[in-house]
Amino acid sequence: MKLTLISLAVFLVSGLSFLTQNRFEVVNLTDQSNDTLNIQEVLDAHNSLREEVSVPPLVWSEDLAKEAQKWAKKVAKMNEEEAWVLEHSGSGFGENIAGGYITGDTPAQRVKLGWGEEEKVNFDTNTRKCLPGTTCGHYTQIVWRNTTKVGCGMAVNPNGKYILVCNYDPPGNFNNEPAY
Repeated sequence: MKLTLISLAVFLVSGLSFLTQNRFEVVNLTDQSNDTLNIQEVLDAHNSLREEVSVPPLVWSEDLAKEAQKWAKKVAKMNEEEAWVLEHSGSGFGENIAGGYITGDTPAQRVKLGWGEEEKVNFDTNTRKCLPGTTCGHYTQIVWRNTTKVGCGMAVNPNGKYILVCNYDPPGNFNNEPAY
């Protein structure tokens, strides 16, 4: 027990500098306050991907962010063990969800690189749809032509995992429709 408490204390102290620099905050998952998230960086990451394909920028929605935050906390609770569980909320909004470690990429990097650059290679610019048999739904939701608003939330576990949820309105990714 003593060793576990010492290990936890070392983890928290060593991670404090990283958390402060990247605006993460380890929170009590039952707390109702928002986790720290650099909204401008996350919004800029979305809009840089949209600018590449000449669709108008998204605006931040506090209402969407509040819903995303609630879901991020629920999913973070599901991820207190070793395995990853990334479930969609079924909220009716467009939704992207990802997990990472606080010692790894930031939420803005996850948007730009994970949902953007890594999936963009599976996107056919001629048909403006995913290549057959590939995955690019996070990317297409970000660049969906009719989507105008985004709001994201993040929750961090005591075990160092973070869950990022972004909601989009109007939602995208409709079958047989091009993204833009």
